[in-house]
Amino acid sequence: MTGHDWQNLAEMAQQLGDGAIHLLPGSAAQVQGIFNPTVLPKFLRDQPISSAPTPLLASPLSSPARDAARALAQHTSAETDSRALLPGLLVGIDGGAGDVVAQRPALGAIWRGQGYEVIEDAAPTGNVVAIDELAALIEAAIAREASAPETDSAKAVELIAPEAEHLPIGWLPDKEDPARVSLGAGLADGLLSAEIAALLGRLEVDISITPWRGLLFHDLPEGDAEVIVKVLAPRGFIFDINSPELSF
Repeated sequence: MTGHDWQNLAEMAQQLGDGAIHLLPGSAAQVQGIFNPTVLPKFLRDQPISSAPTPLLASPLSSPARDAARALAQHTSAETDSRALLPGLLVGIDGGAGDVVAQRPALGAIWRGQGYEVIEDAAPTGNVVAIDELAALIEAAIAREASAPETDSAKAVELIAPEAEHLPIGWLPDKEDPARVSLGAGLADGLLSAEIAALLGRLEVDISITPWRGLLFHDLPEGDAEVIVKVLAPRGFIFDINSPELSF
């Protein structure tokens, strides 16, 4: 999610919806309660928001996985019919830790250091490709699913929640640079006010939505991370993995 995405989502929620951003399983954000759907297409033309036609997961602590997911979202959003939404076709990019593979994505890849090993039907294929070829393969698969007369891809995917201690919540040190960290945050019921979403858009920090309705603030100097915790913890952000308010 870019800063512009957060600010545009905030404006959509304030102007057209219920005033909140709803984080959903599958690394998705949604504005609900749209009271005038006829103006939504114009809003999205004027203030576009990054999107993909399917649930698109990435290992949240893996830069190669996040980069690939971002490229795939841009590619499939530009190349596929915007009406061909397939909420049950799970696409996943695993950084090598197995967290996304455990969700059994129908399509996707595993980062292998020099390229991406293709996943088909929830299983690695042994075929390692570059990101451009991976994007073309996934685009073709999405097109096939969209044109199929009957498919389970119209049904929303259900994710498997990992054990709480394995969730990316709290202070997450960078293994390569001890002076930098990532911050994982949860939100009660996955709800984020439009005002706070607008604030996130002004932070100029790389932020991603995790598959389990959380947020991850990436690659921060320790001092910046401390400031973010002080600002956001009083506003409902949960940085404690043991908090009873966390829900997935």
